[in-house]
Amino acid sequence: MGTFRFKRFEVDDSNCGMKIGTDGVLIGAWAMPLGGIPPRRILDVGAGCGVVSLMLAQRFEQASITAVEIEEGAFGDCERNFKNSPFPNNLEVINADFLSLERDAVGGFDMIVSNPPFFSNGERAPKDSRSMARHQDSLPIEGLMAKSAQLLSEEGTLSMVLPAQIWEDVLWYSVQNRLNPLCRCQVLTKIGAPAKRMLVCFTKKECVFEQRQLLMRSEEYNRLVIDFYL
Repeated sequence: MGTFRFKRFEVDDSNCGMKIGTDGVLIGAWAMPLGGIPPRRILDVGAGCGVVSLMLAQRFEQASITAVEIEEGAFGDCERNFKNSPFPNNLEVINADFLSLERDAVGGFDMIVSNPPFFSNGERAPKDSRSMARHQDSLPIEGLMAKSAQLLSEEGTLSMVLPAQIWEDVLWYSVQNRLNPLCRCQVLTKIGAPAKRMLVCFTKKECVFEQRQLLMRSEEYNRLVIDFYL
């Protein structure tokens, strides 16, 4: 895709296995802190070119944001995008396996956000980087949730964009890791159609679970992304 221009920053995804898409923009605009309190420390898991981190840096100007990306091409794009952004002092990217991070080394986070790999089976993409970005082998959902539970602060949140059909599995993993569902938002492409994507948020705190729907290209969707799209 090359360079993509948002209102306050530009993103180059030339070397990323997975290019910028609606899923990343959705989770960057939607990811929620507990009680609306601005997070101080944010972790972006599987950052790719860094678009989610950049959106969060725009939303939460006082936050310190760490991005983790295992694939070297995407890491390079992410690093350059951060340096060329209006928020270079708020952003850092680590070329590492998220599952190898230890809390003693990186600390606790008030918000963890991820647009993780979706496909657990099926034919592999022809390029290794694209295959890594698409398949759960490098970051299974259960591993993502277990490690996030270790790295979250006591009032932190984990927000993800996921296939809608795996909700029951995600709930099971949340129980195993003592994470409480805060919100599930099913993303609809048209009224009456089944949701293919969902935005979900979990926290360690006791909370009231809320269920929502978001219709793409609706007024609500436009309000969600208005600060980012040109």
